[in-house]
Amino acid sequence: MASQNISFTWIGFGGFYIKTSTGKEILIDPWVKNNPVCPEFVRNIEKVDFIFFTHAHRDHAEDAVWLAQKTGAVILAGWELAFILQKRGVQNVVAINRRN
Repeated sequence: MASQNISFTWIGFGGFYIKTSTGKEILIDPWVKNNPVCPEFVRNIEKVDFIFFTHAHRDHAEDAVWLAQKTGAVILAGWELAFILQKRGVQNVVAINRRN
């Protein structure tokens, strides 16, 4: 049976930092730089495996390009935001909810 040690840290508004039992690090809607309640360890984060964006509002995605470039994380975002991030040079983007 797998360990159930998963930690969740609220980083402000709709954002969370998650560390899984296998050591994967995930950010959800990470507004980091100008967020007064974001924990310092997240502001200085160097490694993230995945970043998930629920939508592109400023308090969710303002730091998307900076975080992606700093950490090399795989980004999962709606196809409109994914397209914008790719145009801004983000490499590891997976578009979700795209209609064919």
